Amino acid sequence: PLVDNQVELSCSTSVLYVNPCKQCLSRKPLKVKEARPLRCQVLGAEHHAKESTKPLFRKFSLSTVHNLYRLRTIIELFKTLKYRVPISLHSLFHLSERRDCRFVTPTPSHNFSYKAPWLWNKFKESEKTIDLSLTSCNSLKSRLIKSLNNAQNRGTDDWNHENFTAFGS
Repeated sequence: PLVDNQVELSCSTSVLYVNPCKQCLSRKPLKVKEARPLRCQVLGAEHHAKESTKPLFRKFSLSTVHNLYRLRTIIELFKTLKYRVPISLHSLFHLSERRDCRFVTPTPSHNFSYKAPWLWNKFKESEKTIDLSLTSCNSLKSRLIKSLNNAQNRGTDDWNHENFTAFGS
């Protein structure tokens, strides 16, 4: 019920009464329930809930920043090795003589010269059929995106460490 110029706001748990401003009162009759200006909509903390963003990432096939970094790093490494350009970067990477399409990683650091081969080796564990000479950039990119999305979508609707560190098959 409306009492003394109060507008009723209903929600699933309780009813909240808000005093509208004079501008709202002068524009429309009280019994019409339409959208009011933001300044007249006062809702408490019980109306807000923190939700996980993972269902939205899954629904729209979005990649997290972590996975975008891994995607770009591996693709840049692949292009550098396939086309040998720039030569200064190409000389930093060394293919393993014992393991097919794997790299010998340098001393651990946060540099591209360590992270790129390390990520490639982890990706190669889940994708066994990649050959540097026969695979195109577009083919690698689509397989890598699929692998990252599979890993990102694992588990429940809450994020976990594996969503950002593993590759899917």
